[in-house]
Amino acid sequence: MLFFLFLFIVLAFFLFFLYQFSSSFYFQLQLLLFISYYFIFFLHFFLLINYLKIYFFFNIQKRSNQIGAIGASGLGFALANCINLSNLTLDLGNNQIGDKGASDLGSALTNCINLSNFTLYLSSMNESQQFKVISECLKSKRLVVFNIDFY
Repeated sequence: MLFFLFLFIVLAFFLFFLYQFSSSFYFQLQLLLFISYYFIFFLHFFLLINYLKIYFFFNIQKRSNQIGAIGASGLGFALANCINLSNLTLDLGNNQIGDKGASDLGSALTNCINLSNFTLYLSSMNESQQFKVISECLKSKRLVVFNIDFY
């Protein structure tokens, strides 16, 4: 994780260098928005990893937040480090997670070895994507209660 943070800082300095020598105001604005968006994105998941390792019960409601495949993978990566997690409710409806993001999220949750109660709310997925999510989530050996809703 520190490697990704270092890589992001190097990228930010490079983009800042481009920003200083750019003559177009529109290009400067785009670079500034790009840097700030991805800084917040990486900082959010980095803090989530560090502060949520001790939680046992967790409820995430991110309905209609335009989360894509990369965001779902990052969320799964962060949750995979919460090894004490036993109850998890994820409400990710009305997002653009897609096939890859849902599969990565399910794969990452298999690392939560103490997870026994899992509830997942998703929407806007076709039948093949739904089956991939279910198959990835059912790989967990300790999962006792598994609720999934594709409303």
